[in-house]
Amino acid sequence: SKATVSVLYWTYKAKPYKPLNMYTARGRLIFDKSRNAGKTIPIHNMLVKLYDHDTLSSNDLLEVGCTDLNGYFKIIYDPAKAGWGDKPDLKIQLYDLIPSYKNGKLVQQEVLVVGFDHPVVNDVTISNFDFGEIEVKYWEYRPVESSYSPRLYINADAGFPIAQSAPPGRMAELRKRIAQSLLYRQVGFPLNETQLMVKDGTGEPRSDEYLVEMALNGFYPCKFKKAGDGRLFIDFSWAGMNQTGVRYAPDTTAYFRVADGAKTLKLDSIVVTERDGYARGYAPHMKKPVEYTAENCKGTEGLWDNVKKLWRINYLLFGEAYEHIATFHYNVEQYILPFMRHVRKNPIRNLLFPHFNGTVWINEKADPLMTDPEGLVPLTSAATPDAVEFATREAFGKNNWLDWRPRKPITEDHRFAKVQQKYWEMLEVYVAEYFKEHAADIEKEWAEIKCMSDELVGHATPYTQDEAVYTDDHEVNKASTQHETVNGVTVAVSAITKDEALGDANRQENMDRLQQLCRYLIMFTTMKHCWTNDEQYLVGGEPDFCSFGVDFNILEKENIHKPPLTKEICDRLIADSWFTVANKWGYIMADEARDMNPNLKKHLEDRRKEFKALGYDIDVIRCCINT
Repeated sequence: SKATVSVLYWTYKAKPYKPLNMYTARGRLIFDKSRNAGKTIPIHNMLVKLYDHDTLSSNDLLEVGCTDLNGYFKIIYDPAKAGWGDKPDLKIQLYDLIPSYKNGKLVQQEVLVVGFDHPVVNDVTISNFDFGEIEVKYWEYRPVESSYSPRLYINADAGFPIAQSAPPGRMAELRKRIAQSLLYRQVGFPLNETQLMVKDGTGEPRSDEYLVEMALNGFYPCKFKKAGDGRLFIDFSWAGMNQTGVRYAPDTTAYFRVADGAKTLKLDSIVVTERDGYARGYAPHMKKPVEYTAENCKGTEGLWDNVKKLWRINYLLFGEAYEHIATFHYNVEQYILPFMRHVRKNPIRNLLFPHFNGTVWINEKADPLMTDPEGLVPLTSAATPDAVEFATREAFGKNNWLDWRPRKPITEDHRFAKVQQKYWEMLEVYVAEYFKEHAADIEKEWAEIKCMSDELVGHATPYTQDEAVYTDDHEVNKASTQHETVNGVTVAVSAITKDEALGDANRQENMDRLQQLCRYLIMFTTMKHCWTNDEQYLVGGEPDFCSFGVDFNILEKENIHKPPLTKEICDRLIADSWFTVANKWGYIMADEARDMNPNLKKHLEDRRKEFKALGYDIDVIRCCINT
C-alpha cells in the first residue's frame, strides 16, 4: 500500500519503497544463567529492536521484533536502511511495555531495558545472521544464601530493573517528595494524633478504650485469638528471636472480652512475661508470667499505664516488622519478580502493573532501616537484625494468596474489618468485569501465567502452620489450603496454575484462581498497606506514648516515672516515623501518574458514601506500595 505523507495543509501519495533484498537477524534471549542455577530460562514476549549502529550520528532503526515463548526472535530487515554503501553494524536493544491511560484509554509506553548493552556486530554481510543465545540480567533473584525471602538482586550488572519498576517520572516524583519531607528536620515535626488528642481535649490515648481501638482499627489491626476461658487475646512473643540486650523487651499478652451486646471490646488484663537473662541476648527460658489489671495496679501510680506501654511497644515493633514490612512490602515483592519476568502480553499485566510501581525501590530503601545494626529497628528496639529476619520468615510462612479473604467484624465498632470487607466486595466486582472483558486474551497468553506460577512456587519459603485458634481463619494460611512441595519441602505459596493451556475441563477453575490472586495483590498493595503505612506516625510520632523499646524495666517502682529513652533515640523515632507517611503522592483517586484503570476509580466513587458511612475516605487509598 502507498504511504500518505502530510506536509502543512497538503498531502501527496509517495511511491512504495521496494527493497532489493532482505536480510534476517535471529537469536535467543534467556535470563542470566549464573543467577538461575545454570538453568536456561527463556525471556518471552520481549520487544527487540534492531539498529544500524552509527558512531557519529543517531542509530538507524532497521526493524522491530519480539521473542516467542522459547525466547527466540527473528527479524527480517532491509540492509539498505543502513545508508548508501554502508554495511549494517547490527545492535539490538530491548524494551518492556508499561501501561498507562490517556483520556480513559489504555496506552502502552516503551521503556528501554537500560542495563542491557550487547556488543555491536560490525559490517554484517551475512544475509542470515545469528546472534546466538544472549544472556540478559533482568529482574534477577538475589542468591538464596544471601536472602531469607524472594528478593530482587540489585547490582550494577543486574540490568537495573528498578528503572522498569515504575513509569518514567514517577520515581523522580517520589524522590522529590522524600527530599521535601527532610525539610521537617529543620522546621520541626508536626504533632501526631495522640498529642493532638491531649492538646485539644478530644480523647485520652493512654486509656484502656484507646488500646482496644488500636487493636481493632489502628496501625496494626490484630487478628484476635480465642482463649480457653472464652476471652479473646493478642500476644506478642519473642520466642526464637535474639535480643540486643540494650532494651527491655518482655512478651506481652492482652486479654479482652466482648461487651455491651457485641458492640465493643473491653480490656481485661495484660500478662507480662520476662525472658530469663533478656539482657544477655536470646534466652529460651521464661520467668513466671505476671498478670496485671487496672484493679491490681491501683496501689502504684503509673504502673498500669506502663504495663499498657509495654504492650504498645510490642504492638508497634511486631506490627512494623511482621505486618508492615514482611506481610506487605516483602510479601508483595515475591509476586512482582515472577510477574515482571514472565507476564507481558497477558492482560493481567495491565491490571496489576500500576499497583507494583516503585515497590522494589522502596523495599531496597527499607532494608537498612530493618536490618542494618544502625538501622531504625535494631538501634531503637531489642531486636537484632537476625530477629527481624526471623519475623520475616515467619510472616512469609504464614501468608498465602489462595483462600484468603477479609476477616469478619468482631464487634459493631470493628471499623477496619468492615472497611476491608467492603473493599474486597468492590474488588470482586472490578476484577470479574476485567476478566470478562479480556477473557479471550487471558486464555490465549496463559503460558505466561504458568511460567509466573512455576517461578513463584519455586522460590517460595517453607510453610509455617499457624496452630492458634482465631475468631475466624479467613486470613490464615491454613493447612487445608493446597500447598506445593519443592525439593521435599512444603512451601507457603500455592500454585496459580499447573496447566500450560486452558480448555473446557480446566478453564473455570484456573480463571477463578487467577482472579483470586489479582484481588489479593490489589488488596495488599492498596487499601491494606495504606491503612497500616499511614498510621505509623500516629503511633510512633510520640515516643513517650509508644516506641520500639525502652532502656530498662519500666514496671519496677523506681523506674516508673523515669524517661525510658534517650533524646537521640526519641528524635530518630519521630523523624523516621514521619518520613514513612510524608510522601503524599500516588493515590488511586488522584491518579497523579495517570496509570489507574478508570473502572477501578469508578467503582470506588460509586461506593464513596458507603465507605464514608464507615468513617473511611477513599481519597486516602494509595495506589501502590511506594512509601
